[in-house]
Amino acid sequence: MRNRFLGYALLGAAAFAMLAVTLMPVSAQLANAGGDAKAAKGDAKAAPKGKGKGKGGPQAGPTPRIGTVAVNQPDFGGPGMWSVPYITNMSNSITAGGLETCEQFANGAGGTTPSCAPFNAKGKEAFTARRKTDSATDPEGFCLPPGVPRMMYTPYPMKMIQEPNWVTFIFEGGAHVWRQIPIGPRGWLNHPPLASINPTYLGDSIGWYEGDTLVIDTVGFNVRTWLDFAGHPHGEQLHVVERFTRLDTLTLEHIAIIEDPEFYTQPWTVRITTGYQPAGKMLEYICQENESDTKHLLDDLRKRGIDPDKIP
Repeated sequence: MRNRFLGYALLGAAAFAMLAVTLMPVSAQLANAGGDAKAAKGDAKAAPKGKGKGKGGPQAGPTPRIGTVAVNQPDFGGPGMWSVPYITNMSNSITAGGLETCEQFANGAGGTTPSCAPFNAKGKEAFTARRKTDSATDPEGFCLPPGVPRMMYTPYPMKMIQEPNWVTFIFEGGAHVWRQIPIGPRGWLNHPPLASINPTYLGDSIGWYEGDTLVIDTVGFNVRTWLDFAGHPHGEQLHVVERFTRLDTLTLEHIAIIEDPEFYTQPWTVRITTGYQPAGKMLEYICQENESDTKHLLDDLRKRGIDPDKIP
């Protein structure tokens, strides 16, 4: 009887260990896979070659997956970080809904800034004023949160953490905020009525997976952010749909569909890609104390006879 009980106990422990490994995200398994490197060496010749990102740099391979029992989602995480690009004028990355011929807007310091965004009269007025003052009143310059989708255009690293019912974004810069988004099958989650949402910098988000793409739908924004440094405006009616697709181990595609009838005549779409740094680590970054640049910018506007408080 004792031997039989011992056998059952060993069998149960083995089954639990196998289940724990199965539920472990691929990124976590890879981080602890150093001991298996020699064993896997023999299979290296059969593995497909990834796309190079520079001589001697990391090689891109197939998109990793979260190997859980319940789901088979693409893994947007890993031991490294995503290097968010610096997009100062999102109009340059429009793929749908933009103007066939971009308009040129005069800058206060000389030259022009193009925009292909489908402005209505109010949107064009706001963008014109911001270009004339060279973005001196950009809220992000005051260390305020960039908002959505601008979090993905601000050049500080970020990480994505996936759980069965949540996805969390952690940003090194951009006022050090995070986004925690509930995830479920499409149609299971819904926004509260817009009138009942307290407007915030990052809005109210829900998400779902469409195949290998993570879709995030966000409403309920305040009006304290710009869409980008150039000054593309938005109001509280802003509705953003983002689509995240990990094209391979080193490339994240981010598509943002912008809809705001207060400033634009139709929805428009922006597409960018973000690179992955497998060995990268997020660092401390502080933007709250001793900030002095904006004071000089605003003083310069006042010397030119411009009241910063009257810029839309």
